[in-house]
Amino acid sequence: LEAGEASPQPVPPPPPVGRREPRPIDWRSDQGDLVKIVQEIVGVNADGDRGPKTRAATKSLQKRLGVPADGLAGPATVEAYLLSVPNLYRAKPASEMPAPAVKLVQWIGGVSPDGSFGEGTERAVMEMQAWLGLPADGNVGDDTKRGITR
Repeated sequence: LEAGEASPQPVPPPPPVGRREPRPIDWRSDQGDLVKIVQEIVGVNADGDRGPKTRAATKSLQKRLGVPADGLAGPATVEAYLLSVPNLYRAKPASEMPAPAVKLVQWIGGVSPDGSFGEGTERAVMEMQAWLGLPADGNVGDDTKRGITR
């Protein structure tokens, strides 16, 4: 900062408006967005098809994350992936947050998964945190990552 220049202030979070239960992670029955998000994470064509390429790439990710490699992106895989990425929050530059991780949190929170951590995503995170009995600060840290994947 230059002399006399004020430090940037974090964006204050909106007040929580209620409580929101995180969406259950059910890889076998999901018909779209969850599969596409996982495909984006594992680096295959995001077409929503849980075919052999997706399963093989998911197994590879699971091995890297140290979870059972069954090719199904269930709660343990999602939790391990989220724990492997930096904390997510609205005031953080988008370039420092993997868009697939933001999409995953959005999907779990019932927000349209666009990869942009805006006010709607922050509100959903705060409502999930309130439902989980965590401090509702809108920061997707380790406790929130563990809580929303249970």
